[in-house]
Amino acid sequence: MGVPEEGLLIACAYESSGRARIATLFRTLAFLAPRHPDLHAVVFGPDSLDEQLRMHASALNVNSILTFLGDVDDPLSVMRAANVGWAVGDGDAGAYACLDFMSLRLPVIADRLPLVQHYVADGITGLLLSPGEPAHTASNVAAFLAGEERRVAMGHAGRTRVQRDFTEAAMIDGFERAATAAAERLTARKVPIA
Repeated sequence: MGVPEEGLLIACAYESSGRARIATLFRTLAFLAPRHPDLHAVVFGPDSLDEQLRMHASALNVNSILTFLGDVDDPLSVMRAANVGWAVGDGDAGAYACLDFMSLRLPVIADRLPLVQHYVADGITGLLLSPGEPAHTASNVAAFLAGEERRVAMGHAGRTRVQRDFTEAAMIDGFERAATAAAERLTARKVPIA
């Protein structure tokens, strides 16, 4: 992955719905890089080799601490190598990234969005970022990264939360409720169900 053996690795799960939010990662790295030479980030997932992402990172001068991996065959191996997960995607991509990171005992960093707040408990299983000054965001992330014991505790809390609240049975029940509700709406409108 082109990552230093020692140091702190952030794994960013990316897909194109996260294009605007990945800028937060890039700006944060630009602020942190001069004082944290052991920091590195990898970006993986569909569309993560997009030339515009590389140009944005280059404009912020963070290419030396950033590796773009593309859509890897085994994303879990990339996640396992990391100390922290950063989720930027919307919808299912964002939800699954949060759940995958948490199941691997990795604390999650993400923008404070309703979807993400459903999965990540701010200050308990990760760090949710509010929109604001990039320097303030970088300061919050730096404090988060500095506390290794706290990060490890958040990772364990995330794993516990996934096991307790987001089981396979709960997911199947959720899909069934959504399908039933959709069928009821169609029936109420007297639309034939194919």
